[in-house]
Amino acid sequence: MNYTAFKNKFKDSFLDYMPQKYQALGVSIAKVSKVNQTLDGFTLIFPDDSNYASPLIYLNQIYDDYLENKDFETVMRKSANAMSSALDNYAIEIKNKSKELLNINYFRENVVCQLINATDNQELLNELPHIATCDLAMICRIILHCNNNSLSAVMVNHNIIEHLGITEDELFKIANRNTLRLFPPKLRKLSEVLENMLTTQNDLHSEDICSAIKANDLDNTIQMYVLGSSTGSFGACYMTCSEILQPLADKLNSNLFILPSSIHEVILISESFCDANHLSECVKFVNDNHVPIDEKLSDSVYFYDRISKEISIASSLSTQKQS
Repeated sequence: MNYTAFKNKFKDSFLDYMPQKYQALGVSIAKVSKVNQTLDGFTLIFPDDSNYASPLIYLNQIYDDYLENKDFETVMRKSANAMSSALDNYAIEIKNKSKELLNINYFRENVVCQLINATDNQELLNELPHIATCDLAMICRIILHCNNNSLSAVMVNHNIIEHLGITEDELFKIANRNTLRLFPPKLRKLSEVLENMLTTQNDLHSEDICSAIKANDLDNTIQMYVLGSSTGSFGACYMTCSEILQPLADKLNSNLFILPSSIHEVILISESFCDANHLSECVKFVNDNHVPIDEKLSDSVYFYDRISKEISIASSLSTQKQS
């Protein structure tokens, strides 16, 4: 079954798999602009006076599950169970949070910054206030829900700030303050990050690897640092902050290469460590094989000049191919 046929069959039969109390509702499929992609969003339609709001599920991802086992019944039951559970547990909260999107007081306390790729999101950026940086763009999101396990946030578009009577300059001033408060920056040595990852895996070889890291003095041999946020979310935005990059550049007595790991964190390396073109190949390989598309930031490698305190593109496979 191709995607179009699957989508139509899913829409026509979905309510048959839902509990009876939801079977009289309507259904809707609409294009949803996401970072780096456009997906088909499926929702249930509640009456206007209902206290419930429908969660959004993405048919593209469900179709991928279907392709793995070709079992339509199992996919439908799984999707209906997920929707039913979300409705029973979160639907009223979603409705209330949706109202708060246009509450100026809630907005001022919960809007934050996020860095995304500008080239891959040109159509999306037409709808959003943003600040361009190299081939990247800083946008804003309103945090609806955030805990140790999950994060829900809505992109701020021109309609929202127009309704709230906020200028773009004011928007980014508020978002910058909130980002520092809600997602404070965290800079760590790469060896520390690796050790933390390994020690939480309870793997038989983890202790040996950690010992090897220390024995080979990798902290001093490879001057690599991971810059993100203390929560693990949206930390790549700090690559634009010279207040964070400059002390490290001064410590290393070097300009910096910036490798975009994801929208959540970047890797900082001394300029003397490696050739920028080689680093671009590494970034591209990791992005293609290990980074989910909605978390990809860029294939470019960036350069921080410690004298001018400015960021530029050091190397990118796309620019290499064009030259």
